[in-house]
Amino acid sequence: MTEALLFEGETFTLELPLSWDGKYSLEVGPDYYAFYNIENNMAGYGGKLFNIEMFGSVDAWKQLPAAQYLDEKDGVYYAAPFPTDVQFDPEDEERKENYYAMRDEMEGILKTFRFR
Repeated sequence: MTEALLFEGETFTLELPLSWDGKYSLEVGPDYYAFYNIENNMAGYGGKLFNIEMFGSVDAWKQLPAAQYLDEKDGVYYAAPFPTDVQFDPEDEERKENYYAMRDEMEGILKTFRFR
């Protein structure tokens, strides 16, 4: 990505597309960052796009049904779990399309994962 929104977590950074500006929300926990499509989240349909989660062993993230391994640093393993259920109103075409547009950019976003 040439121009992007720089997301800075405590230990890593990601580059988000400019098209995500104002369209995503974030939930931060002790060992995860959860990214949501704000429109579907606010409408009560979840809207989760992906998480960045930290694990204490290399095998822990492999237990997830849908996840991509990112990297390891100092014995902490980072992976990006994806939701396995519908996160938008299937009856609302506009919200569905907006969710899919953001989801389609996740692969490029995850390639920008870097430690700080």
